[in-house]
Parts: sequence; C-alpha cells; structure tokens
Amino acid sequence: MTNSIEEVTKRVAKNLRSIRHQAKITQTSLGIMLDVNSNYISQIERGIRMPSIKRLAKISEILKVDISEFFRK
Repeated sequence: MTNSIEEVTKRVAKNLRSIRHQAKITQTSLGIMLDVNSNYISQIERGIRMPSIKRLAKISEILKVDISEFFRK
C-alpha cells in the first residue's frame, strides 16, 4: 500500500494537532520549545508544510510520544 506525500502530510498534521491538544501545549509554546515561529507549527497542522524527520523527532521528544504516533491512521 502506497501513501502519497499529501496523504502522509495530512496524517502528520492531524495527529500532531491531536497530540499537542492532549498535551495541553499551545502552538506558541511548542514553537518556543522548537525555536521556530508559531506560524510554522500552524502550517504543519494545516498540512501546508511537512517537518523534517529531525524536527519531527524533536517534537516527539517535547510531546513525549513515539515518532510513529504522527504517522498512525
């Protein structure tokens, strides 16, 4: 089964938003912890941008989840 880049990007977007909400962390706070603008987090969560694996790994550390959680269906 193949997934297009768009499908994977949308899945990461949806899961990041959900996990971040469960952790009760704002986009602004996550941006500060990552040393990025909160607009960047918003773009990821809207499926406009896809973070690098390195950045996604850092996000998973901050949110205390396994990186695979961003790719679950």
